[in-house]
Amino acid sequence: MSEKDVWYHGTIFGFTEFAPLAHFGTRKAALMAIIRQIVDNSANRDRKLPYNVFPVIAPTLFQIDFDPSAVPSTKQDPGSPGILGMARALDELACKTANEQYWQKYRDLRDGGHLGDDADESLYGRLDLLEEDFAAEGINAFTYPNTVEDRGNQSLVLVKASAIFPKPATETVTKSELLSVLDDTSFWSSNACYGKSFTEIFDDLYPNAT
Repeated sequence: MSEKDVWYHGTIFGFTEFAPLAHFGTRKAALMAIIRQIVDNSANRDRKLPYNVFPVIAPTLFQIDFDPSAVPSTKQDPGSPGILGMARALDELACKTANEQYWQKYRDLRDGGHLGDDADESLYGRLDLLEEDFAAEGINAFTYPNTVEDRGNQSLVLVKASAIFPKPATETVTKSELLSVLDDTSFWSSNACYGKSFTEIFDDLYPNAT
């Protein structure tokens, strides 16, 4: 097994199974996903987003082994992990642009970018709405070039990750490892979240962490 066959999913939320079309990537990509979740959680604790129904747990990495050589790949990063990005990915993989029945389902979403404050936030994370469309095309997984969390490396989407990996290996991530990743990126600035440093935000969320 090569290093390219090892994939990670990072989270701070205590879900019981992977959502449809779960994303996996390099260790760095997964750590950056955790960092963004910590920051977003600090800024949006009162917003009614789907992931807010889950309890916050210690930063956690899930690790899976998956050979991507036989799955298709998109040429673009789908962008938002919401339903619009995945609808566009399936369009690229299976030429859905001219399929009026397909786009009728997502008509209100197809022309936008990321879901904004005025969008129907219940649709963010409702990727089960696309699960059947991917299955109908025989697509169980695909890769894409990551341009956000770990630019230049591939990331992986599994349509039904929990069915393939019901109990993946896990490990808890330390604050020091997250900080080491930040030191190697331009993501963070002192004004990224109400002028707080990442250390302050982390310590607010995990006051007893070492």
